Amino acid sequence: PGYHPTKTRMQLARATDLDASLAPQNENKFLHPVQEIQATQQMREDALQNLTLRNVYGEHMVMRLEMEKNILSSFSRLPVLKSSYAGLETVTKEDLNFGFENAFGDPYETTKIMEDVHTLTERKLKL
Repeated sequence: PGYHPTKTRMQLARATDLDASLAPQNENKFLHPVQEIQATQQMREDALQNLTLRNVYGEHMVMRLEMEKNILSSFSRLPVLKSSYAGLETVTKEDLNFGFENAFGDPYETTKIMEDVHTLTERKLKL
């Protein structure tokens, strides 16, 4: 009983190791090691967060967060309108990331007049 810092570090290291599910899907394409790390960074952070939550609060907390993510990712707008997924971005803390669209504007938020939504929907559904 008690706190074992080496055991915790080993558990965290095992949880963040690359396994087959985190490896790049296209094995024929050569990736620079830095590109590979960048591509799997979010998955590693999620695995570490899930391990921490599981150890501190129990398995139910991880399941609850997964259910919230599934519910928030199911909301969408009409097929011709871009869905923002603001709730999902808040839960996953992606709203705190400062990206290209934050600095230079989102290309979907232009000032040009959009066609009638009904016409665009009919065209997309080929009616």
